[in-house]
Amino acid sequence: MGVSDKIVRLMKKKGLSRYKLAKESGVPYTTLIKILDGTTKNPQIETLSAIADVLKVPVDYLLGRGDIYDIGWAIREEREEQGLTADELGDAIGVHEEIILDYESDQMPISLAMAEKITNAFGLSYVAFLDKYNLYDEYLPPQFEDDADQYEAFKAAVDRDAQSDAYSYTLTPKEEHDIVKDLERIMADLESNQALAFHGEPIDDEEMELLRASLENSLRIAKMVAKKKFTPKKYSK
Repeated sequence: MGVSDKIVRLMKKKGLSRYKLAKESGVPYTTLIKILDGTTKNPQIETLSAIADVLKVPVDYLLGRGDIYDIGWAIREEREEQGLTADELGDAIGVHEEIILDYESDQMPISLAMAEKITNAFGLSYVAFLDKYNLYDEYLPPQFEDDADQYEAFKAAVDRDAQSDAYSYTLTPKEEHDIVKDLERIMADLESNQALAFHGEPIDDEEMELLRASLENSLRIAKMVAKKKFTPKKYSK
């Protein structure tokens, strides 16, 4: 669905004529007509923002940026658990009740920015929300005690370290050997745990290999960061 199709669909839902949308958004009528009939292929962001404000949708929705599907049911469950109506949630994040209902029924995809806004209104981070409803699709190492937020913070810190000189440290053959041993031990423990699953489904061979690669990378990073921390500066070059 293109920009013009989305605008027309929302205009129909709200009972807005072209003239009224142009008047309320401040967009010249002729400009709006060109957008709606597809003559203007790349409308200016300021124009789309003005239209989106009247339609009570994020401009990212019109542009199709970062669309997220299949989380509407979880949003509805969390809203109902917190005793909120769709209207109250809409007021909290600045959109119309109908938009919330469209999100919940997956009739309208959600941008990442809007998903974060909604989950923050619930008092949850987006990651914590995904984890609560088994939508978080990454393996959580045991040391993070099922805290997805903590794991995401750790990964962000690792990414920052990647921009520093942390990885100028070369691991010795013994350290590489230790990583292999630790990895095999962890994988053996995981494979012996019959309850290990993603979203209630047993991990298949491909997922197990991805998990192995992720764990190996994490072990190597941890070893390098530790080496940097405990190596005297005069020997760090």
